[in-house]
Amino acid sequence: MWGFLLPYKSAGQKLSRVSLVTAMLKDSDFTRFVTSLLPVAVNKGLVHRTLIAFNVATLHDFIKRSKSVDEGTIAHLLPALLEPLTEKRGQMVKDAVVSF
Repeated sequence: MWGFLLPYKSAGQKLSRVSLVTAMLKDSDFTRFVTSLLPVAVNKGLVHRTLIAFNVATLHDFIKRSKSVDEGTIAHLLPALLEPLTEKRGQMVKDAVVSF
């Protein structure tokens, strides 16, 4: 799952979001891992606006580059998109409040 990172490590380069999304398109387990990062952080109260921005941009690129979005993909994308929007009393962090 993490093999795609080796060229970046050996070259000392930063991982671009395009490369991350490409890996997500190739490996559904990796996609599940990336989409679970924000919901886990929200549940533990460890959210920051940078994590939200990363998550939104990555998921946007993933959906945009996907040829089709099937039920399995929606099953792990939907919680990742909705979790930041659900309000949990006592766990709100002012740097991560999402509202309309």
